[in-house]
Amino acid sequence: MVGSVTHPWRRTLGALCVLLVAGLFLVPALVEARDPPLDEKARKKRLSKLRSAGGKWITHRKRFPSRCPQCKGAGKITSQKGMRKIRIKCPQCDGNRAWVSRKDYKKIYYDMRSPAFRMAPDIQDRLNDQYRLAKAGKPWPTMIKRYRIRKWEMVGDRHGIVWFLYNASRTPTATYWVWVPKGTHGSKRDEWCVYDSRYDGPWPQDEDELSPSGSSEAASWEAVSPMQGKSLRAAVSAARLTWRAAEYGQRSGTLLVQLKPWADLKDRLPIERVAEDAVRLHHAIYNGSTGWDTAVAEWRVRWRDVNNRIVFKTAWTTKLTRTAFESGGWKEKTAVERLRMLDWEVHSHDGWRLLRGDAEQPASPHFGEPAPAPADDTPTPDEPPVEPAPPDDGGRGVPPPDDDEPAPGVPAPDDDKPAPPPQRPAPPPPQPTPTPTPEPESWELPKPSTKQMRDGKKGIARMLEIFNLAKEVYNEGVEAH
Repeated sequence: MVGSVTHPWRRTLGALCVLLVAGLFLVPALVEARDPPLDEKARKKRLSKLRSAGGKWITHRKRFPSRCPQCKGAGKITSQKGMRKIRIKCPQCDGNRAWVSRKDYKKIYYDMRSPAFRMAPDIQDRLNDQYRLAKAGKPWPTMIKRYRIRKWEMVGDRHGIVWFLYNASRTPTATYWVWVPKGTHGSKRDEWCVYDSRYDGPWPQDEDELSPSGSSEAASWEAVSPMQGKSLRAAVSAARLTWRAAEYGQRSGTLLVQLKPWADLKDRLPIERVAEDAVRLHHAIYNGSTGWDTAVAEWRVRWRDVNNRIVFKTAWTTKLTRTAFESGGWKEKTAVERLRMLDWEVHSHDGWRLLRGDAEQPASPHFGEPAPAPADDTPTPDEPPVEPAPPDDGGRGVPPPDDDEPAPGVPAPDDDKPAPPPQRPAPPPPQPTPTPTPEPESWELPKPSTKQMRDGKKGIARMLEIFNLAKEVYNEGVEAH
């Protein structure tokens, strides 16, 4: 049949299309993998751009949902119908009293996404459907009245995280970002974009995108469920730790928490903060959850090898069982006693040097610990007492001085003569009373009340009316002459 014949030029054209699509997706990934690591100056510049991108994103996100600007949140507006005024449903918010700005919504969910996301097929139609549901309140996006940027840091050279505090929440919300160089998928400039795992590839497991995970048994741990992860993040955030909980894992009733120090706490050594944070972490885990029999925490810090390569490796491991927490009187003990209840394990790595410290290997953490007690020299019943050594008299045979004999040149006290009464010390001379310095008078004007401000506005409006009336009279007189 003629209809089933495939012409050679069609096969050639199909092969060229396949090669073109493969080049668009594979070449940027290969270029990205071959890029050398950033130096300190370039890394600080890129980190500053991450902070700016996060500020731009939250500025647009805060604008929706908001009160409808047309009906002022009433849901209805006044309309003229003949000689009557009637109330009809607001056409802008469709009577929902709230409104989602299309411009800001598109900025958040399309313009600030990566080029790979924007090139996805049918993405425009899907976003239009999503915006239509959000505008109708099915469901409403979370309203953000106020916010604060909590932290921002880079994960490797091409990924970053920005944490925000929304409204009155104490638990920071993380947003994930990916760095898109100029020319990647047609990008016109270097920029940070919101990360999407479906189009931007897998998220790096380590902050420096290197293989060592710091735990030889990391592969045997399973990820926690989304509900468990949410409750754990809330409990750890409420504990106000100076370390950051990076990953969670579980295995047969045992919880694993991997922690890393924040990037902006470089003035203090990790060992100065790990002890207090360990007590707070285990208390928060067992105090808010009942699903774990054992909690293990891995405290990971930066190490450097002989090749000047930096990775995160485990320096300390703490462990506490629920039995010790409940039956050991954890809540009644002090912080130092709680620290002694933890099982500590210090890790050493041959050929690696711990950064931010002077020692080659980490030491045992401590805080508030008393000084070690001196050695007890009391002899046991089985040992004879040790005689004190005789004083060194230089071989002269001089007997030791008697405590009752006065020193040479000092008269002996007379026991029959009563001792003179002790003299009372003279009182100190009276000090002049300081004269209080008068406080300078405040030149600040009192804040006007609401009524005064309203009357002032009415007076200004009346003056403008009189001025406009005088101007019209003047213009009429000029035209008459």
